[in-house]
Amino acid sequence: MMRRYKLLSLILLLIALFGLSGCTRERTPWPEESVQQLLPPTSTPTATPTATLTPIILPQFTPHVTPVRPAATVTPAPLPTMTPQPARPTVAASSTPIEHIVQPGETLFDIAQHYGISIEALAKANSIVDPTQVKPGDKIEIPVH
Repeated sequence: MMRRYKLLSLILLLIALFGLSGCTRERTPWPEESVQQLLPPTSTPTATPTATLTPIILPQFTPHVTPVRPAATVTPAPLPTMTPQPARPTVAASSTPIEHIVQPGETLFDIAQHYGISIEALAKANSIVDPTQVKPGDKIEIPVH
């Protein structure tokens, strides 16, 4: 059986070789060779032409000047000034306390800050337990230092 395969492969190989040996084609020349065959022979030039430079005269540029209006002068705005705060009332060196009537929107903190004393000192002098219970129209004594 092995012999049969060898014989069959040898026959196929011979058929392929004979088939391929008959396939030939004509050689095509390279493009440079075909161009050289078509052109007539040329001679080398003996003289080289020289280039002459011709100056070009350009027209003169005349700038067009448009007058410009002077810029408006800007006057800087005056800087804002601080509004003076009302002076704290000075407490006289007397031993009599100052009486203050609570206005709408005023708190014990506002009153203490106005007179330059602590809330605790103001609440103690007026026996106030809850500072949120101060109402407009209440009379509060401001202690003297």
